[in-house]
Amino acid sequence: MFREHGFTFYLAVTQLEHAEWLAEQGRGDDAQPLLVNARETFERLRADPWLERAARAERFDRMDQRLEV
Repeated sequence: MFREHGFTFYLAVTQLEHAEWLAEQGRGDDAQPLLVNARETFERLRADPWLERAARAERFDRMDQRLEV
């Protein structure tokens, strides 16, 4: 829906929130593409606070994956 109406910011926020949830559920592999897409959109929009949140989510995902090994 967001993509169809050109609401790229809201799409990126939704992707980030979904990725955060997936990472919390131990599904980092599923979260990774969403994090990449969200980060790329936030970079284009220069949405620095959201880039910081995406970076935190990526760090959490990497930490969680190391704990599983």
